[in-house]
Amino acid sequence: MKQPFRRSVDEHHEVVRALLSELPGRLGSQEVPLADARGRILAANLLAPRNLPAFDNSQMDGFAVRRADLLDGSAVEVGAVIAAGDAAGTLPPKTAAPIMTGAMLPSGADAVVPIERADPPEFPAALSQPETPARPLTVRLPTDTPAGQFIRAAGSDIASGATALPAGTRLGPAQLGLAAALGLDRLTVTCRPRVLILSTGDEVRPPGSELAPGQIHDANTTLLLALFAEAGADVAAAGISTDAPEVFVADLAPRLGPTRDPAFELVVTSGGISKGAFEVVRLALADHGIDFGSVAMQPGGPQGGGPPGTTGGGTDCLAGLPGEPRQRGRQLRAAGPARLGGTLRHTTAGPSTGPPGHRSSGTSRRETPGQTRRRRSG
Repeated sequence: MKQPFRRSVDEHHEVVRALLSELPGRLGSQEVPLADARGRILAANLLAPRNLPAFDNSQMDGFAVRRADLLDGSAVEVGAVIAAGDAAGTLPPKTAAPIMTGAMLPSGADAVVPIERADPPEFPAALSQPETPARPLTVRLPTDTPAGQFIRAAGSDIASGATALPAGTRLGPAQLGLAAALGLDRLTVTCRPRVLILSTGDEVRPPGSELAPGQIHDANTTLLLALFAEAGADVAAAGISTDAPEVFVADLAPRLGPTRDPAFELVVTSGGISKGAFEVVRLALADHGIDFGSVAMQPGGPQGGGPPGTTGGGTDCLAGLPGEPRQRGRQLRAAGPARLGGTLRHTTAGPSTGPPGHRSSGTSRRETPGQTRRRRSG
């Protein structure tokens, strides 16, 4: 049996991170519909299958022009209207084509003049009438119009073949919107890690059951199921085991052996790891590759973890958490379960990555009265 460890919170966090660090390479990948990809992890670099935008288009309601046609200051003829969704042709010389925001730029045009800078500053009323005007309509436009003004060039957001999103990106609304804009309806994502939750204790009963004197309801299974599901895992509950080591091992082994379908990458136990006389997890697993000890935090100090030799290779690691009920949410956030769930999230994905030009910002959080306290290790 190994000597019990004693670690700071940060030291233990790094040990857990190292324990889970090999998970991403073992999870495999799967293709899912875009609508089901929210919160999933991109398995490989997402390469743009086409330019975004797909064609040169107008950023403003105005007139598509050749800049050279405006240099002498004379009026130019008003051409055919180009609305969003129209297939634009070629812009005739000495012509200004009324164009709407997002509409395709006609071939030959190299600038867009917003309607507010036209003289007169409005589209001719005849454009909305079905009959053809008796005489050509004209408009005067600024001579200092720069080339490229108010044009969104094809591929200016993302060029075809460029990396739109890197592997490891957590897919949120912005990332899914980008994939949809690129015309994708399916994405290849990392398979979710599979986590098994097992609570322990002769005194623990499922919620909804009647309690005898000295018994308590099992809050930890529900808490851990929700926490690991929130972290992106597929979670299952193994129920409640007794305080008898032989029963605990019998409950655990069939669920974790190499023939288990599916196998679990992580097993999380609740309770039975302190220094009492009936600490079933510590008594059953201390000789099988699991380290037990104390983390400098209160409550939640007793912790355990390691690759379990009792499972015959059916799972990658086991984490043992203390079993005392948690009463305050802010204590839960700082205690072992939340840190383990957060570690699982960050070892299976990088931070969310937005579309090009997107910048994420971080915030810091100061400790408030009543939070779980860290103790100096020593």
